[in-house]
Amino acid sequence: MARDIRVRGLESIVRKHDFSKAAPGVLADYLAAAAQVVAGEARRRAPVDVGLLKSSINYQIRKGEDTVVASIGTNVAKNGRPYGAFMEFGTGLVHDHPTWPRARHVVPPAALMGWAERKGRGGTFHDAEVIADAITRRGGLKPRRYLRGSLEAYIPVFRGQLDRIARSIRTRQGL
Repeated sequence: MARDIRVRGLESIVRKHDFSKAAPGVLADYLAAAAQVVAGEARRRAPVDVGLLKSSINYQIRKGEDTVVASIGTNVAKNGRPYGAFMEFGTGLVHDHPTWPRARHVVPPAALMGWAERKGRGGTFHDAEVIADAITRRGGLKPRRYLRGSLEAYIPVFRGQLDRIARSIRTRQGL
């Protein structure tokens, strides 16, 4: 699961100022720095059980001829299911993913026994059953928004830096 940082309106700025040659390099540098900041914040916000999700959050820069895209995310899965996505968006009736179906999330107690023991909540089948029942009554896991929240926290900063990027592109173009 990854989130892409897309700066809207950049194409018109590039065309208006004829930045076409320098823009991708400057933008790649800027997006790499921005993605590193957001990935770090997402690691700080990520829910932690054994630390696998937190340690898997990374970013990637894809540079095309006239495009640059930064992707931030994780590929963590448990039992073949997208664990990182479930932590980000939630599950069942309480998730906030735009395309997932809504259905009550019923958690098998055995799946929570290890978690309950690691978190000091017992570790017996009965303890896990109590936690599973609470999740089922609520309808699922609540969204954690560790990725989206991190990106949203920095969007005002990124917008404020667009002028600096334009100046850097102009300097590289000799304008």
